[in-house]
Amino acid sequence: MTSTFYHYIPLPMVENSRELMLGHYKLPRWLGILLVLLALFAVGLFVATIILSVQVHSPACKDGRRAEQECRNLTHFLERQWTQAQEILLKTKAQAATYNQTAVTLMASLKMQQAQGQKLQEQVQELQEEIRTLKQKLQNTTQKLQDTTQKLQDTTQKLQDTTQKLQDTTAELNELRDSVGKRADSEGR
Repeated sequence: MTSTFYHYIPLPMVENSRELMLGHYKLPRWLGILLVLLALFAVGLFVATIILSVQVHSPACKDGRRAEQECRNLTHFLERQWTQAQEILLKTKAQAATYNQTAVTLMASLKMQQAQGQKLQEQVQELQEEIRTLKQKLQNTTQKLQDTTQKLQDTTQKLQDTTQKLQDTTAELNELRDSVGKRADSEGR
């Protein structure tokens, strides 16, 4: 007799075998899909790693890395040259500004010197005109002095002549007085 307390439903054999294999544990469907996708992803990642490793170690990749390094070195070199050129340009601009300021200062100084030169030229012309005037006055005065000297010489000559005549007349008068005095002495005796 079988106990009625335990009652089993008969199941087909196919389903029982599956339960027996899984140990009465059934995975959820989404977890199964996830495990398959994860396995595919791992295989894909492994294949990609192998492909990348092969490409990285290939001569073309090595040449590319070498070319990239040379390009970087050249880029750094050109950047340094560009920086130096900019510094030189800034220095040149500063010097140009200094030179421009110096040129402006020199131009102002030149204009001032030219103005002073013009004033000096005008003063020289005025002085030359004054010298001409003074020369003319000197010549006139010299001529007057020569005329006056000539007149003075003429007057001196006349004075000497007059003095000579006076001396002659005085001598004649002295002779006449002496002769009159001798006559009077000779008559009075």
